[in-house]
Amino acid sequence: MCALAAYFGIWQLFGNSPHTVAFDIESWENKSWGLHNIERDRLSGTVATFADCSRVKQATVTHFGHYFIRTSQRAVHYVYRRPANILYEVDDQARTTTVWRCCTWDEPSRPLPDRQCRGKAKDQLGDAIRVGAGAVAGIPVIRYRATGKDLHEAAYAPQFGCDLLEERSAKYNLIGIPTSWVHFIVRSYVPGEPKRESLDPPAGYAVRKKPLLSP
Repeated sequence: MCALAAYFGIWQLFGNSPHTVAFDIESWENKSWGLHNIERDRLSGTVATFADCSRVKQATVTHFGHYFIRTSQRAVHYVYRRPANILYEVDDQARTTTVWRCCTWDEPSRPLPDRQCRGKAKDQLGDAIRVGAGAVAGIPVIRYRATGKDLHEAAYAPQFGCDLLEERSAKYNLIGIPTSWVHFIVRSYVPGEPKRESLDPPAGYAVRKKPLLSP
């Protein structure tokens, strides 16, 4: 639970060096044997990562039924502060801040970055081959693809410790119909320590306190 609170599901994508990224994630799942029942989600936002591994995430999440029909939309705003291990869940519409006190958590070990980002690709994709180079958000990247029948590709930025800047994955059923798709891409990447004031809960919001989160 603590690691989940620290990362909020997608924060593991953004590395631990201080920087701010704007990103999009598009995903869908085919819930039928045809193409008429596809549930789709779109998530767009920013994540600021600090040198002490504190993080601030703000995003908009939109859900679509039958691929095109928008059924819901919500904003998310989270602040995770280290070394205090405090999580602020901010509702900007209701002007409330919920404070969660987290237990400590250990970050999983990652391979040291290398010039070709092979270690990062192997750690994330498993058996993978280099398929080219290019640029994402104006930053040079090296692209890798996992071997196997399903699609899983990723692009890493060597100049920024092999941070992940794009990822695509798709799965297929036995007759070749796609059953799911996920596309993550960084739209902008600004290296350097973000503004510390973004780690403070908004002034004037009602504050609610929750108990300690357990592992």
